Amino acid sequence: MCPHVDAVLFNKKGVKKILTVALEDGEDILKCLQQAMEQNGLREVKVEDMSGTMKEGYINYFEGGHFASSRFKDKPILRANGDFKLSGGDLWGTMHICTADKKPIMGTLIKGTAANGMELKVSFVQI
Repeated sequence: MCPHVDAVLFNKKGVKKILTVALEDGEDILKCLQQAMEQNGLREVKVEDMSGTMKEGYINYFEGGHFASSRFKDKPILRANGDFKLSGGDLWGTMHICTADKKPIMGTLIKGTAANGMELKVSFVQI
């Protein structure tokens, strides 16, 4: 037998909006995302895309069933996706990226800095 659960019906309509974060040379990607969320009063965002070149980066990924890590410099980014939440003044979440090499690397971004002109597009729901 299930315990009693209070429930509320949510009737408000939300509108999906896109925020583009323009990064300059040497800026930390995850710190800039956190600052953009704080400045715009956003608690949750979904990473929709990233374009441009990553000046330096560090990612974790699986290759042939083995866990691997890779550091790289001056890599163009093909796409990115992920989910982030601000809680207690900290940024929580993951971002998956794909490099635009002949043999692309797909993995989870651990840290990275942008080259001039990089853009990060995130979506959020405004009620």
